[in-house]
Amino acid sequence: EEEEDNGASLITSQAARNHVFPILVSELVKENILTNRQGTSIMKLFSEGSTVVSAAIDVYDRDSDLGHLVQTLQAAVERTH
Repeated sequence: EEEEDNGASLITSQAARNHVFPILVSELVKENILTNRQGTSIMKLFSEGSTVVSAAIDVYDRDSDLGHLVQTLQAAVERTH
């Protein structure tokens, strides 16, 4: 009996998000797409369970549009400072 994943993405579950999202943010900082400050702020929002960050991940999970994810995360950070 093989289970179908019905197209479920790798970062659908919270456990997967807790593993994948910090790596993604770290890579975005390393590539100078996000600043260190932005990366730290985004991870703080993520750890606090920010609905904006969660929704941004949901959209990225569905569309795989990294540019849109980055814009949304940067906007979320700007709103908190």
